[in-house]
Amino acid sequence: SAERRLLDSPSRLLGLCKAHTYRTDIPMAGFVFGQSLSSIWHWCADQMMVQRTMAARSLSHAQGGCLLASVVKSTLLYVFVMPGMIARVLYPDIIACASEEACEKACGERSGCSDVAFPLLVMRLLPEGVRGLMVAVFLAAIMSSMDSIISSTSTLFTLDVWQPIRRGKASTKELLIVGKVGAGIVVALSVLWMPLIQAINGGGGFYYIQI
Repeated sequence: SAERRLLDSPSRLLGLCKAHTYRTDIPMAGFVFGQSLSSIWHWCADQMMVQRTMAARSLSHAQGGCLLASVVKSTLLYVFVMPGMIARVLYPDIIACASEEACEKACGERSGCSDVAFPLLVMRLLPEGVRGLMVAVFLAAIMSSMDSIISSTSTLFTLDVWQPIRRGKASTKELLIVGKVGAGIVVALSVLWMPLIQAINGGGGFYYIQI
């Protein structure tokens, strides 16, 4: 098949390390410098991460939490890659779709079907009770991340935008109300933003994160 010839072609090996004109979607220089800076910002300066660290009981707890998070993070390569590899082997017609038309027919996205790899494994391989458990795990993870993001956004807007506007005259009750309203606005804007995510690059979530 065309996909097999592509994988077997020696000219395609180590494409990431070749000139930037070879792989316009993943240029080597852009990946090394861009992703490195993005990762440093996310793990060291993101308000959500900083706020969680500052909520620790003590300095030793904060340091231990950061070290534990780094250890857990080092395993995510296998968590991200292995399910996709397994799904690609078990369901090549869906996950390994070779053309935009085939991908759109298989999962409704022209950019690829990698986003459905893990849900496909859950729905087709796990028994019914375990499926429900996995759904509960997903919901818990989403809620844990969302409440941190909303809390951080509310804090930033209240302390860095509203309080300077009020020149320090805002009461605690006023700041609390503004924070809740700001959080609600952020949630509403996030919902309205979803069609744009779906429209970018065929709806691929991973590609949108890299933008």
